[in-house]
Amino acid sequence: MTLAGADTRERTASDYQETQETDMPPLPKKKHSKKRKGGRSAHHFLTPMSVTTCPQCRSARLPHRVCPTCGYYNGREVIPTDSVA
Repeated sequence: MTLAGADTRERTASDYQETQETDMPPLPKKKHSKKRKGGRSAHHFLTPMSVTTCPQCRSARLPHRVCPTCGYYNGREVIPTDSVA
């Protein structure tokens, strides 16, 4: 018994091959060498934080940030001294 409008033709090997190609995820064609992996991972390292000294109070602070000790930045008081811990 066939349904009206249904595809009645026989399935061929090429039909199965088309469905198999679309169902598979992409896979690498060749193995990546040790040099290629090592060259890529050569940039995966941590850099130490740069610390500068505050020109007002000579304590350590991060560059381009307000000094947490005295509240000065770029030669002027940004945070009032009574609110600094």
